[in-house]
Amino acid sequence: MQVPVSGPKLYDLMDDFEDAHLLFKVSDFTLSIRDNPKSSYKVYSVDPGLSLAVAPANHLDLGQRLETAVFIELKRRYGDNRSNAIASYSAKNCPEVDFVVGDEATGEPYQLIQVAVRTGIDSTSVADFADPSLSDKFRSEMGNLTAAMSNTALRHGTLISLDEEEGSVTTPAGTIDVVPAWRWFLQ
Repeated sequence: MQVPVSGPKLYDLMDDFEDAHLLFKVSDFTLSIRDNPKSSYKVYSVDPGLSLAVAPANHLDLGQRLETAVFIELKRRYGDNRSNAIASYSAKNCPEVDFVVGDEATGEPYQLIQVAVRTGIDSTSVADFADPSLSDKFRSEMGNLTAAMSNTALRHGTLISLDEEEGSVTTPAGTIDVVPAWRWFLQ
């Protein structure tokens, strides 16, 4: 059964769900003091089981489920204060990095995290990103993270995946740690 809902009503409902701690909205990392009405945001459920119960189609999207689990863990680790704000990151040369953690008041990021179900690599000893054996997905994830590192002047990033491979990849912008999700959750 579908219930028609207007845009403003939907935003009010989302705010109510956030107030009830059923979901969290994550906006883009910005230096702007006020909210940008044109800026979109991501929504993460506090309870992945509840979101699967009310939206069963979601069970097929392993990437979204892993990203939600990483967000919930970031929320647990960093809480909800201005010096540890969790946001997403996008810019003209960087379509999206899943999470940036930083000081909301000063606009200084200190951690970049990209989440990928599979990187499609057999080894993290990658010397050349032009290597044709690298998957397009890996190049895309690493390219986004590298661009965000350049834009934010951070020299370190993290790529979390369900792959068992782990290690460090040196890019022109700095070092990216490729970490299996299970190991990252246990840190």
